[in-house]
Amino acid sequence: MAQPPLSKRIQELEDELRTPLFLRHGNRIEPTEAGFFLYRKACEILRQVEDAARETTEIAQKDRPYFRFGMSHLFQSYFKPLLLALYQRYPEIEINISVTDSSHLEGLLNEGAIDLAFIQRPYRSEGFDFVSFDPVKLVAVINKQCLPEPPANPFDYHALGQMPLVLLHRAKDSGTYEMLIDLFRKSGVDP
Repeated sequence: MAQPPLSKRIQELEDELRTPLFLRHGNRIEPTEAGFFLYRKACEILRQVEDAARETTEIAQKDRPYFRFGMSHLFQSYFKPLLLALYQRYPEIEINISVTDSSHLEGLLNEGAIDLAFIQRPYRSEGFDFVSFDPVKLVAVINKQCLPEPPANPFDYHALGQMPLVLLHRAKDSGTYEMLIDLFRKSGVDP
């Protein structure tokens, strides 16, 4: 969408909701708390629409065998090639893949909307059967302005926790963020 129609539509939406959705700073904008809330809710609604469309298609194609996978963004690069190979080997089976955060996938498993998920260990593991794989290595990516020379040895949690960090946080429940914060605190740092 071109900039003027988009700006006009945003303004109409703000007028309709009677609240600003963005803070404007010259040519820059950033979402207000209400704007960010609306964005998250809109994403959730879009996921629900996609799920409803998928489930409707599944009902229409009940005779064709299908398998519904879910995977978190973290595991996408690991398992997508395997799922592609599975599809090529068994083209008669319809394979549906949902990529979203782990807590959403846990909900889809509970609802029966997917058959299998590649995620971090569930926050609440009761009600799930799971198989553990070799752990995925997490890496810290550091801007050269913060660290011009690579360190001689790997960072420990204490040293890493003292750096400016950007960490992803699950929409709900616990995940890698909470695990890292806990490890930082155990090493004596409160990032």
